[in-house]
Amino acid sequence: MRQWKSHGASRPRFPGIARRARHQRDPSGRARRRAQSDTANQQRIDLHHHFLPPNYMKEQHERLLRADTPPETLFGWTPSRAIEAMDQNGVATAIASISTPGVWFGDVAEGRRLSRECNDFAADMMRDHPGRFGLFAAIPLPDTEAASRRSNTRSMC
Repeated sequence: MRQWKSHGASRPRFPGIARRARHQRDPSGRARRRAQSDTANQQRIDLHHHFLPPNYMKEQHERLLRADTPPETLFGWTPSRAIEAMDQNGVATAIASISTPGVWFGDVAEGRRLSRECNDFAADMMRDHPGRFGLFAAIPLPDTEAASRRSNTRSMC
């Protein structure tokens, strides 16, 4: 099994290069067909999967543009596209967390509201796609009072 580097990558960084190299070593495509068959049987769990609720994307548009992720990746995210990518990579379940820049921007009320909205969106996503998504909940740190209160509610499970 392939070991990933410690920077948290959950999939190959250069899939096109890997595909071309595989074809050059095996022009008949036998290895590719065998790999596709193996992927269909794999049941990986992706522990580093970011999600972006539509309202969050709309409200935090300017902050998201300053992130290191290309805008087309950020603003094109949907649960169905995520599931498509998961299926292509043999991922059965993705444990999601809110993407950068998170929910804390210095205002306690805004942090609480954003974390609640993001967690509610993720709960709906888990309900709509049973078994495909889990959640590392968004908590409004450094608002430790709200963070500990939210961590003790059933909606966080």
